[in-house]
Amino acid sequence: RVGVHGAPVAEAERRLRRLVVAQRLQAVVSDKHVAPLRDKCATALAAGLESDLLADAEAMLARRSAAVEELRAAVASEDEVSLRLALAQARAAGVQKGTLQEARTTLRRVTTKRTLAKAVSGMDEVALRLSLSRAREYNIQNRKVSEAEGALRRISAINELAEAVCGTDETALSRAIAQAKDAGVQANTLQEADRRLRRLTATRELSDAVDKGDLDV
Repeated sequence: RVGVHGAPVAEAERRLRRLVVAQRLQAVVSDKHVAPLRDKCATALAAGLESDLLADAEAMLARRSAAVEELRAAVASEDEVSLRLALAQARAAGVQKGTLQEARTTLRRVTTKRTLAKAVSGMDEVALRLSLSRAREYNIQNRKVSEAEGALRRISAINELAEAVCGTDETALSRAIAQAKDAGVQANTLQEADRRLRRLTATRELSDAVDKGDLDV
């Protein structure tokens, strides 16, 4: 029977523990999760592991932690350029998907606000409807949303006004003019509609007079 001394056994056990720790550390590094990586780095240090793997893991942990901080700052700032850069850096550093998702949601909110402002300035009905739909999806409520809703009402009122001006329905034109005024349509746009309404009114009154025989010969 071969006797086994305590010191060699203890050394073998330490080496085995270091090997297990190294394997687990490698698995966590591949998994790209910050919290488990931090825990395994601490375990590796406690086990006395000294290797390039530990150094790489610590460097990766530092990069990810820095990327997370940059991402949080970008989310707080709601700056589109900062968000895009921080997201790219965070993805490259292997930041968790849950952390990235919050930043992506913020970025979509920011881009929605920008496209909303552009749609308002361009009075683009399709773009306004799409941007407002996205704004509601992300629960955005600000001055630009109110402006977009007002612009959409003006576009709708102008379309109805244009249709009424081309028609012969005095009541429909009168109603369209009133709606256009309520929607804030500019006065110069209303002038032609007012002239058309006066002509329709005069034509109707003349027709009524003819029918009643009230015309002076």
